[in-house]
Amino acid sequence: RRYKFRAATCCATAVLLVAWLAAHILPAPVRPRPKPVERIPAAEMNTVRFVSEYATQKPVVLTGAWPEEGWRPEELVATCRHARIRTFRHDDKSETWARQVQVGVAPLSEYYADYFEPAPNQRPKPLLYGFEMELKKHCPSKLKHVMLPS
Repeated sequence: RRYKFRAATCCATAVLLVAWLAAHILPAPVRPRPKPVERIPAAEMNTVRFVSEYATQKPVVLTGAWPEEGWRPEELVATCRHARIRTFRHDDKSETWARQVQVGVAPLSEYYADYFEPAPNQRPKPLLYGFEMELKKHCPSKLKHVMLPS
């Protein structure tokens, strides 16, 4: 019994020593730091600049491509009454982009009522993400004020 106790004590001491050495001698892990994303007015962007500076190198946010007014979720629901939106759920096992798996297509008004109006803890589970409303088909009036870089 005495030997088992000594062996256990030696093992515990060794573990504590290694932990102390790791905490005090090894360098701290380097944590990646997010870089700010550039915001460029859409009027200053063209295809050549986008391809040479951003396309495969870094993200960019284009500002001023259309007025902000009228693009908030509740405004889109009111303006685009017949719009439909593709819905996705997150699946850790999926190999698709962002691990999103399409669930279906829902009327925008129903999606908004289910996932935007209720408090976050009252929303349905699993949370569905809405992507890709076809403006050209379901709400072409919104495209009148959209400026695309040339």
